[in-house]
Amino acid sequence: MTMSRIRLLPVMIFVGVLVLTVRVGAVWQGVEKMGGLRVGHSEAMAQATPAPTATPPAAPAPTAAPAPTAAPAPAAPTPSAPDSQGAGGGRENPAAFTQSEIDLLQRLSERREQLENRGRELDQREAMLRAAEGRIDRKIADMKGLETSIQGMLKQHTAEEQTRLERLVNIYKVMKPKDAARIFNDMDMPLIVDIFMLMTERNSAPILAEMDALKARSVTQELAHKQVLPEPGTRPGG
Repeated sequence: MTMSRIRLLPVMIFVGVLVLTVRVGAVWQGVEKMGGLRVGHSEAMAQATPAPTATPPAAPAPTAAPAPTAAPAPAAPTPSAPDSQGAGGGRENPAAFTQSEIDLLQRLSERREQLENRGRELDQREAMLRAAEGRIDRKIADMKGLETSIQGMLKQHTAEEQTRLERLVNIYKVMKPKDAARIFNDMDMPLIVDIFMLMTERNSAPILAEMDALKARSVTQELAHKQVLPEPGTRPGG
């Protein structure tokens, strides 16, 4: 009997070691599964939140516990409180504003719209003023050009008129005073005055004496009014 127990002792020791080895392997597998669950949970939390907060689990040390421990259930992620401010620091939820703030924002919006409308009106007026200034400048340039043209025409007309009057003076100077007076009696007063202004007193006096008395008096008054009565021995225009 004693010999049988002695023989069975090694067998029991072997069986105990074998069972212990199997249990240690099961415990190790359980620890690895628990570590995998924790790592998966950490990766899920890192993807769900902008900044990772979970720290990686420490490497488990092998233990010779008699039975594997159950893996703890992963803690449910706590929902973050809604941010009452936007990315720019302003509150996005209209309910977060007070009535006074809402009124202020409305007044600011209305004021901005008024300023924008005023700015558009000013731009339109400025464009209209620029267009009007352009038209005025063109009109001024046209008027200056017309004035220059008229002055040139007047100078040309004056020179031509002067030449024509000088020719008439030369004609009437060589005529007999009586014949010239008869022509002057039917001539218009402005032309008579212009011709007499270019004649000397020696040439105009005999003609004036032969003219009609009323006509001669009118010619004398016109010449006196213009203060261009010819002086003896002079030619007022030349």
